[in-house]
Amino acid sequence: MTYQPTEQEKLMYKKITPGVRLQGTDHETLDNLKSGEYVLFDNPYTGTKQWFGCCPTEKSEDPKSPFFHSVICGLGAHDVVEHEDGTITVSPSILVTRRTDEPQLWHGYLQQGIWKELR
Repeated sequence: MTYQPTEQEKLMYKKITPGVRLQGTDHETLDNLKSGEYVLFDNPYTGTKQWFGCCPTEKSEDPKSPFFHSVICGLGAHDVVEHEDGTITVSPSILVTRRTDEPQLWHGYLQQGIWKELR
């Protein structure tokens, strides 16, 4: 079934993007995340697992743009709930910046596998 945002969600969010969960848990999978994908990474060096996502942003062709590279977010500081269908919900909201003195690159939610960018 295709996700259909409510009228309230259309007003509340700038962009709503269905996410894709990847099954790979290695460095190659993590290094090649594309817009909207997320994965549970199994770190062979620490023996720990951590969720990572690639925020759904439009990639820039300008090498000076912060969107020239994918906007990867580590979700280790968040609570992540894995649902029976394999999707995840992350809380609190995901805020991605390059540095604290720069504007945000992406801010929103990942709820049951759906990325919801705040206005």
